[in-house]
Amino acid sequence: MTVDIKALRLEIDRIDAELIRLFELRMQTVRKVGEYKQTHKMPVLDISREEEVIRNRVRCLSDATLADPLKKFFQNLMHLSRQLQQSETQAFPRKIERIVLIGMPTSGKSTLGKRLARIAGMGFLDTDALIESLAGTKIPEIFRTRGEQEFRSLESSVVRAVSTASRCVIATGGGVVLSKENMAKLKTPESRIVWIHRPMEAMIRALDGDSRPLALTAEALKKLNRERLPLYRQYQDVEVENTGDPDEVAKKIILAIGMAV
Repeated sequence: MTVDIKALRLEIDRIDAELIRLFELRMQTVRKVGEYKQTHKMPVLDISREEEVIRNRVRCLSDATLADPLKKFFQNLMHLSRQLQQSETQAFPRKIERIVLIGMPTSGKSTLGKRLARIAGMGFLDTDALIESLAGTKIPEIFRTRGEQEFRSLESSVVRAVSTASRCVIATGGGVVLSKENMAKLKTPESRIVWIHRPMEAMIRALDGDSRPLALTAEALKKLNRERLPLYRQYQDVEVENTGDPDEVAKKIILAIGMAV
């Protein structure tokens, strides 16, 4: 069978022209979605939605050997879509001085924050560790001997100090969102608030051997989650589920906030 390479190349040119037309149409729609998200104060990135879309696109393939290339194609396409939304809505200015991690106790903020700082080439600050240094004792002991009010006062002092730090990842305590004043200091144009969450079963498992003052049992953790969930949603710029390899989750965060490293 004779292969006409010129004809094949002309066919590729025709397909590429159609792809360009569809790409322009898609990005026009992406702009409209970005405008909707900005109006309704929605985060640019919805990881669950993107993963579902990619799974559905792969299922549409008739040639299963193209599954991996198609997955990468849509991952790149969605990255371009996010970049367009972020640049045009100006929801995420380029210069990011601080990445602030909020979330429940045992959601993995400290562990993830260290990985994120390393990958992003930033410093790392842990507000709980700074509180212990300031108080000269461990947090459970602060609660036991001085009470929660004193702890929150120390926490506010630490938040005030770290809120002007440059080029750093800040892992906060689970209850930092209880203070409007604290969050006003942390949520600035130069900062990104990242809500770290993970399945409740995983957080409960992480309680074993843990010594946190306000979440000593599974039931207490569930109660805290119900109480604080609306606050995490209120203050977050993006939300990221902490499941799987910490380095991969850290990369998701960098992607979510549109940060080039």
